[in-house]
Formats: sequence, structure tokens, C-alpha cells
Amino acid sequence: MTQGYLTGRTIFCIGMTQLINWGITFYMPGVFGAAIMAETGWSSGETFSGLSVAMLVMGLVSPLIGPVMARTGGRTLMMAGTLAITIGCFLMAFTYSTLAWDAVWILTGAGMRLALYDAAFAMLVETAGAEARKAISLVTLLGGLASAAF
Repeated sequence: MTQGYLTGRTIFCIGMTQLINWGITFYMPGVFGAAIMAETGWSSGETFSGLSVAMLVMGLVSPLIGPVMARTGGRTLMMAGTLAITIGCFLMAFTYSTLAWDAVWILTGAGMRLALYDAAFAMLVETAGAEARKAISLVTLLGGLASAAF
């Protein structure tokens, strides 16, 4: 990225990170919930509790993330968040206890707070300032497609 200017490729890539990260986190339980319940024998409450845990973590860490984002920028947080989400998804594949399931969702929830819209919008604004409005709209549209794609 060039300071002060966003290319179409950059906006598309940031939008795709939103589409993928929303899909593999927020929409994943809806897609794989039945298979997870069949394989583990968990109830729907136990299976879907993970996403609730993640959203609780997102809310709890939000006040801490703002100042860190101001110091480090959105790019660093998005990379860290995406790494946390990736590790969380990998660990979910090997989790067979509800306690471990919820623990992995704690990690995933922290990653979601770091990698979803907040950090992306911060990165766009830190790069292009007020000119980021159109880019934010386009990234939001791509992220919103996750519900249909996943």
C-alpha cells in the first residue's frame, strides 16, 4: 500500500479477508453444527455455545483493543487476529470436550475482535483518511457476502 492511497487490489484483498474471516468464524457453526453434534454427541446448546463465548470475549476485549490499535495500526492487529482465528479453527478440528471447545472459542473470539471490521476499517482510515469512505463501503459489502458464500 502506498501511504494515502488505496488501490482497487488492496480494497479487494481486505474485503476478501473479511469475507473469509466472517465465514470461518461467525457462520461456521451454522454450516457444520449438525456434523459437529453427530460426531461429538453434544447437544445444540453445547455445540453453539462456542460462538456465544466468542461474542462475549469480543465484547470484553473491545475496550482494550482501541488503544492498541491506535498505537500499532490495523494491519498488525488484522494479521494477529487472522492467525488466532486460523489456530482456533485448527484446534476445533481436534476438540472433543465441551470445556476445550469453549476454550478454543475464547482464542477465536479474541482473533475475531482483532481481524474483523474494526481493524480493517482502522487500517483503511489510517491509510487514506477521509478518502477511505468508499473503500469501507466496498469492504463491508464483501464481508456481508460471507452469509451467502458460507
